[in-house]
Amino acid sequence: MHDGDTLTLLTPEKRQVKVRLAEIDTPESQQPYGICARQALADLTFRQEARVVVSSRP
Repeated sequence: MHDGDTLTLLTPEKRQVKVRLAEIDTPESQQPYGICARQALADLTFRQEARVVVSSRP
């Protein structure tokens, strides 16, 4: 399960990539409004095409 600042993308090659959005701070899932933040991100991104610019990697 992801929080409101993390999502999983599906590449054209059908590979899943976990992405954390830079400079976005949302509540963790167990904190107040955490589930709402996660749902808002899902509503904005589900089945949408996106371009990712990598700013850093772990």
